[in-house]
Amino acid sequence: MAFSVKENILRENRLTNAAGFFIHRSWNKIQDEYVSTVGIAIQNVFDIFRHHKYPDIKYLIKNIFIILKNFGGFIQYLTQIMTSYRKNNDWVGIHSQFEQVPNPESRITLSSRKNEIGQPNIIIDWQLTSQDFENMNIYHTKLKQSFDKMGLPFKLFPIEFENGGYPNRLISGKHHMGTTRMNIDPKLGVVDENCKVHSISNLYISSSSVFPTSGQANPTMTIVALALKLADHIKSSYF
Repeated sequence: MAFSVKENILRENRLTNAAGFFIHRSWNKIQDEYVSTVGIAIQNVFDIFRHHKYPDIKYLIKNIFIILKNFGGFIQYLTQIMTSYRKNNDWVGIHSQFEQVPNPESRITLSSRKNEIGQPNIIIDWQLTSQDFENMNIYHTKLKQSFDKMGLPFKLFPIEFENGGYPNRLISGKHHMGTTRMNIDPKLGVVDENCKVHSISNLYISSSSVFPTSGQANPTMTIVALALKLADHIKSSYF
């Protein structure tokens, strides 16, 4: 089950798009220990080994160090997990997805390091703004108000930040977009309304990199639709 914010509330509060999904969470996962520094570090290490074939070693070591430094919290965390699996509970968590405000300070550049096929790796400098955090806070506040009206318990965790200013319970959707954004004005975008690179007559880009804004949903279907639209345009223009 998913839910979103009504359009009039988005407009009144000048919010970006957001959506929430109910996901099963055992009781330990909504306890303070789960969202503590050591709890987040444990999740980060698990995520690294689950998703990354070539993990960021510095990031991995950083999180392992946090766990070792807070070993008592680590034992408490594991104890809570083992206990929760033996209990029935009626708790669920909410996974929220947010649209990020377009930010020119977020960059993707090429690294001097090469991958296994000799291509340069990329460096992702993903930056969040105060408006992004404000959107999250307003969204969760509105969500809590709705649950309160229905008489349903709702525990709202405040956004906490690591030393580097990054929210400790926020992860990227790993769909980086907007690096070749679409605009009819060459000064404001890389491609035109037909995905053609400005000033290059036979070069087109069809990917989420042309999205002016990201939205909150996964982009795959929009990318497919854009590719079909581009195929029709090329067919009518060149054949």
